Amino acid sequence: MAWKRLLTLTRRSHRPLSTTASRSFSDAAVSTSSPIAPPTPPPPTAMIYDRLAESVKSKIKILENPDPRFLKYGSPHPTLKTHTHILSSPETRITTLPNGLRVATESNLASKTATVGVWIDAGSRFESDETNGTAHFLEHMIFKGTEKRSVKELEEEIENMGGHLNAYTSREQTTYYAKVMDKDVNKALDILADILQNSTFDEERMSRERDVITMEMKEVEGQTEEVIFDHLHATAFQYSPLARTILGPAKNIETISRDDIRNYIQTHYTAPRMVIVASGAVKHEEFVGEVKKLFTKLSSDPNHCFTVSCQGPCIFYWL
Repeated sequence: MAWKRLLTLTRRSHRPLSTTASRSFSDAAVSTSSPIAPPTPPPPTAMIYDRLAESVKSKIKILENPDPRFLKYGSPHPTLKTHTHILSSPETRITTLPNGLRVATESNLASKTATVGVWIDAGSRFESDETNGTAHFLEHMIFKGTEKRSVKELEEEIENMGGHLNAYTSREQTTYYAKVMDKDVNKALDILADILQNSTFDEERMSRERDVITMEMKEVEGQTEEVIFDHLHATAFQYSPLARTILGPAKNIETISRDDIRNYIQTHYTAPRMVIVASGAVKHEEFVGEVKKLFTKLSSDPNHCFTVSCQGPCIFYWL
C-alpha cells in the first residue's frame, strides 16, 4: 500500500501546469524583461528620529502661522514686556473724573466684604500756628451729624449694616473709611459722601468734642512712643509745619471755631486732592458711577497741596 501511494504522488507531480499558473509565469517573465523600478522610500514615521523631526517641523509651522485667537494677550515671539498688571493680584484700576477726583479700586469678587474710603491730601502740615489742630478737630466733628442724618441715625445705620466706620489724621493726610458687607457698599459710599459734604458742625457738639480731644491729648502724653515721635519732628523739622503736633496745643483746642473748620474744608477738601478707594467685593465701573452721583459738591480747585501750604518746603535738620 505504501508503494502504491508513492507512485500516485509521483504521477501528480509530473502533470502539466494549469493555464492560470502558466499565465502567471509568463507575466513574471515579461516583467523581468522590463527595467526594474526604484524601491519606494520608507514612510516619514518609520524611525523615531523621523517622527521627532516631523513634530518639530509642525511646531515651527504653527509659530510661523499662528492662530490669531491665541495672540490676544501675547505673542509666540519673545519680547521685553512688563507683566506687573498680571502679577499684581488684584489689579488696581484708576479713573480720574473731569473735576480731578480720582477713583481707585481693587476688585476681588470672591470676597463677601469690602472696604470703602476717602484719602485726602491734607493734614496738620497745612495749618498755621493759630489753626494747628483744626484737621484733627474736623475729623472728630465730621461724624457728629449732617443735614440728612443725625448722630444717632448715623450710628444706627452703620450698626444695622454690621459695618465699621472710622477715620484718622496724620501730618500729611486725612482718611475716612468704612468696612461693610458686599451688599452695603453703596450705602457706605453714600454715608462717606454725606459726612464730607453736608456736615453741620453744631456748636453744642463742638463744645463737647473739645473735652474729648483734651482727654485724648492727656492719653497721648502718657505714651512714650508718641511723645518721642513728636519731639523728633519738632527737632528734625524746625521752623516748619511738620514740627507741630497733629492734635495741636491745648489753647488752640479751646479757640478753634466753626469758621476755621469750614475754611479748612473749602481750602483743602477739594476733588483733585482726594482719592475715593474701594477694595474687595466691588466692580470698578459700577463704583465709578456711584461716585459720580454722590460726590457732586466738591470744589474742583486745581491747586496742589504744596501751593496752598502755609510755608515753604520742610527741611530735615540732621542732629
